[in-house]
Amino acid sequence: MSAEYVDMEIEVMVDIDEALAPADLFTRTTTDEWRDALYDLPTRESVLEHWAFNAIHNGVRDVSRLEGWGDVADDAVRLRVRP
Repeated sequence: MSAEYVDMEIEVMVDIDEALAPADLFTRTTTDEWRDALYDLPTRESVLEHWAFNAIHNGVRDVSRLEGWGDVADDAVRLRVRP
């Protein structure tokens, strides 16, 4: 049996086109309805962490692919992963 552990830093760049992004891009996650139906993301930082996790582990590059952000215009928020 063999195992390998690699400790590396991964950077996720978040590009937001403010002309395309909805005004409630971050604040929508603070409602009780949102938390009950989707995720508990009470702050902008927690939203960014959620997006970064999905970019790294699920290959998400456009937040409109994530549940709760499906109404966000394509390319309004792009995620880029850099090792």
